[in-house]
Amino acid sequence: YFILFISVIVAKVKKVMRPDYTSTVYKVKVKKELKATQKAAILLKSGRLVTSGMSSMCGVDLTLEETYLIAGHVSAGQARISLCSFIQPWRETSIVNCPWWRDCKDKAQMLVNGEKNSSKNLCQWKTSLSSHQTLPDCQGMHSICMKLPGGGCGWTNDRQYNACMKTRRRMRDEQLAKEP
Repeated sequence: YFILFISVIVAKVKKVMRPDYTSTVYKVKVKKELKATQKAAILLKSGRLVTSGMSSMCGVDLTLEETYLIAGHVSAGQARISLCSFIQPWRETSIVNCPWWRDCKDKAQMLVNGEKNSSKNLCQWKTSLSSHQTLPDCQGMHSICMKLPGGGCGWTNDRQYNACMKTRRRMRDEQLAKEP
């Protein structure tokens, strides 16, 4: 499957509301709107982000008064976030992430179980925390999905990204060696 992030914002969590056990609503102050469709921009004016009330249903726990870089989506007339969303504390976000997916039709695709990229205008998000929770998300932390000179899209890489990927491969090899 893939997620189309239709809003990318920098927001500070101001209040946590749990109207019932099925959902959690975060009241946020949107500090920056890096990318948003017209519909998402309207919904974000309310300062409400909705997620499932349970982590087993992909609910997300955000910390009160923490500022985050958040890539979410709109569903059922709500600005929504889930475990499939990109959510990173703003203090941990490198300058590299700031232009975040402004090229390539603003799309990144998370791949599951060895799926192949279905479009050259999408970047395969292979290092998402959803793909393996104990390994670092090198693409999310150190890379940007950009148009390539020859056409199509690809992830940028630099020394930090390459070092992160080297660490990720080593950690993965260590985990595989421990498996029966």
